[in-house]
Amino acid sequence: MILVDAPAAAPPMTDGTLTRLAARRLADAGLPARALLRQAGLSPAAIEHPDLVPAAQQAGFLDLAAQALGDDLLGLHLALAADGREFGPFHYLVASCADLGEALAKQARYLPTVNRGLVCTLERAPGLVALDFALEGVERHRSNQEIAFWVAYLLRQARQFTTLELIPARVAFLHEHLGDSAGMTAYLRREPVFRAERDSLAFDDQVCALPLMTADPYLNDFLTRFHEDLLGHGVSSSGALASRVANALTPLLAHGHADVTSVASALGMSTRTLGRRLAEEGISFRSILEQIRADLALRYVRDTTMPISQIAWRLGYRDPSAFIVAFKRWTGKPPSAVRRERRG
Repeated sequence: MILVDAPAAAPPMTDGTLTRLAARRLADAGLPARALLRQAGLSPAAIEHPDLVPAAQQAGFLDLAAQALGDDLLGLHLALAADGREFGPFHYLVASCADLGEALAKQARYLPTVNRGLVCTLERAPGLVALDFALEGVERHRSNQEIAFWVAYLLRQARQFTTLELIPARVAFLHEHLGDSAGMTAYLRREPVFRAERDSLAFDDQVCALPLMTADPYLNDFLTRFHEDLLGHGVSSSGALASRVANALTPLLAHGHADVTSVASALGMSTRTLGRRLAEEGISFRSILEQIRADLALRYVRDTTMPISQIAWRLGYRDPSAFIVAFKRWTGKPPSAVRRERRG
């Protein structure tokens, strides 16, 4: 799927391959893929036609699918099952690079031709080269599976095209993994770091010189110009401010710094400017904070055995009783009742 121009104000769009892969897995398990698509705000037609879908809705659908399947590692499993050719020219662009260093650089530069909301940057540090990931226009706490997919998939590409079982120097995720991560560790051959400052896949910089067995300089030159043309037609997106605020808030909660001053500083603007620009989007800082807390609270209560006092602390509540009151306001039930229902 190739992205084409969209109005500047449009939400970031993405190739719908991940939506279709997740829907197939749901159908194979006898689960209602179409109902979950509608719940995520997607049309059921998205699984039948090679169309673009809104990036935020796809990320949300993947998380809903993971919950329905009881698969905490759905992003990884989709990455292992995906046929790279479904991503069209991007697959062949990476495969035709001369060496892994060039492949990493082109993965970083041209991923937005697959997903406008996905920003990937190539970072270098002494002895390391890393791909850092971010989803713009998509709230990070709702995109765990999508980020996990891209980390695992780009590692898979590196292994496939070098024919070597490369072991990354470091793999980090901004989110906290609530289930068993043994499968992810086994695939990475390294323990991933959760609740990190950023989503990242890093290698020893010596791997950059590794040749790709699929190198084709003529094809690569053509596809590089092709992808440059796509970028020139505006396939990237700056993302909505509300999503940037949500992404800045999430790691600040447990440190007690989830306030408008800290977030405004992190985004490089004054509190007054932040408030004004959010108002232009029809939303407030307080409502974003409330929504993040509600989403994370339900996940922690429903999917973990974490003590209520610890959940309260992680969400920035000093007093567990204040958290319980808020939880009842969000769900209509106390945390203990939700846990009992979940366990049957």
